[in-house]
Amino acid sequence: MNEPIHSMTSEVTNPSSKEISDFLLAEYAKLRDEILKRTEIQHQLISLALVATGTFLAMDSVTAKLTYPVLALFLSIAWVQSDIRIGQLGMYIREQIEGRLGNIGWEHFYTPLRDLGKIGSLAHFASRGILCGTQFLTVLVSLLTTNFSTLDKVLLCLDSLVIILTIILLGPHKIKSEP
Repeated sequence: MNEPIHSMTSEVTNPSSKEISDFLLAEYAKLRDEILKRTEIQHQLISLALVATGTFLAMDSVTAKLTYPVLALFLSIAWVQSDIRIGQLGMYIREQIEGRLGNIGWEHFYTPLRDLGKIGSLAHFASRGILCGTQFLTVLVSLLTTNFSTLDKVLLCLDSLVIILTIILLGPHKIKSEP
C-alpha cells in the first residue's frame, strides 16, 4: 500500500507511435469541436447584438437607448474572448499536434494565408462593424431625439468612452499561447 512512487511509475510503459498518433488525432478532433462551438457562440453574440439594437431602438426612452452601448461593450468582450481562444486553439493545433504529425493539416495551410490577409479579415471586419456600428446607430438615433437632459448628457459622454473602448478592444490583437 505504501509503495514508493518510483516503483509505481515503472509500470507505465512508453506509448507506441500508434498510441501517440491516436491520442493526437483524438485531441485534434476535440479541439476543432471547441473551435466550432466558440465560432457558434460568436455568431450568437452578433445575433444578440442585432436583436438588442432593435429592441433598444424601439423604446420610447432616449435614456434607455443610450444604455445599449454599454451592453454592446460586454457583448464585444465576450466575442473577443472567444476570438482569442480560437486563435490559441489554432496555434496549439498547428504547433503541438500538426507539428508532431509532420506539419500537415488545416492550421499549417491556413496560417500563411491568414497572415497575408487573404482569408478571415472580412469576417472579422463584419463582426466588428456590427458591434461598433450598432453602438453608433443607437447614439445617433438618441442624439436626434433627445432633449439633452443632464442624464442624457452624462450617458452620451459615457457612451463616447464606451465606444472608444469597444473600438480598441475589437482592434487587432496578438494571439499568445497561455501556459
